[in-house]
Amino acid sequence: MLPLELNVRVAIAVALIAPFGVMMGMPFPQGLRRTGKGSLPAPPFYWGLNGIMSVVGSVGTVVVALIFGFQIVMLAGSACYFFAAIASGPMTRPS
Repeated sequence: MLPLELNVRVAIAVALIAPFGVMMGMPFPQGLRRTGKGSLPAPPFYWGLNGIMSVVGSVGTVVVALIFGFQIVMLAGSACYFFAAIASGPMTRPS
């Protein structure tokens, strides 16, 4: 890709990365919309939990990568997304 012009490289990078960003980023706001109803805590609780786990996850990823290698980090991350998808259930619009 180096011989290509910068705007072409940026377009290719966006086309390759954007679908993953959408797939990984959409469940959080959809899940946040469900909270605050019934026995679930209010949205600020989950927003704070998301911030805490972002820091814990970043530090944990570096530690696991240094001890076990990057392949284990990728497997663990994939497992986390898989179990989060199962735990969240079907993502339907609240009525």
